[in-house]
Amino acid sequence: MEEATNSFSDDNLLGKGGFGRVYKGTLRSGEIVAIKKMDLPSFKEAEGEREFRVEVDILSRLDHPNLVSLIGYCADGKHRFLVYEYMHKGNLQDHLNGIAEVKMDWPLRLKVAIGAARGLAYLHSSSAVGIPIIHRDFKSTNILLNTNYDAKISDFGLAKLMPEGQQSCVTSRVLGTFGYFDPEYTLVSCLHIKSMSEVSIKLDIILLFKYYPFSSLQQTNQQCAV
Repeated sequence: MEEATNSFSDDNLLGKGGFGRVYKGTLRSGEIVAIKKMDLPSFKEAEGEREFRVEVDILSRLDHPNLVSLIGYCADGKHRFLVYEYMHKGNLQDHLNGIAEVKMDWPLRLKVAIGAARGLAYLHSSSAVGIPIIHRDFKSTNILLNTNYDAKISDFGLAKLMPEGQQSCVTSRVLGTFGYFDPEYTLVSCLHIKSMSEVSIKLDIILLFKYYPFSSLQQTNQQCAV
């Protein structure tokens, strides 16, 4: 991992998340990959370990053009690494915020929305695991784009496998990103496959209007939730 990322050089840093940092790496074969390095304080290590195991368990069994591919992983002592296919165009949010080089016109936004929806449909239709999977952190930063702007869902650390034969379950904690939660899930901790449909609608609103589900209105000092 150190060799691939030039000793985790800041020049290779792609981004940061709740799990740790993501670096661009080059394998000895010449393949360019994205390497996620777990970097958590000691009181969050148990949570990070759980997310690491969930992501490996789920992604190693899934294969769909609209889900990011897990190439490999490394668990050595306390070190945890996840190796993914490299997505050259970064994440959707950067494009909508104008950070990326290319501004997204309407046909391109529609293509991304359809690709992300297909990825969700695959997860909810029992996929290759045999039971539906709820992502629980479906948002614009977790939708990555390749060179053709094909959308791929990433970051499965909070994913939940539904009980066999059921489409809903009650969870002990509400997990995900504030502003993207389904109201029912937020209020009573009831997770349903339809919860992700509501989240998908919020993402469509972002793609249509570049309007986030929970944002500050600077002129009025108010906050607005969609």
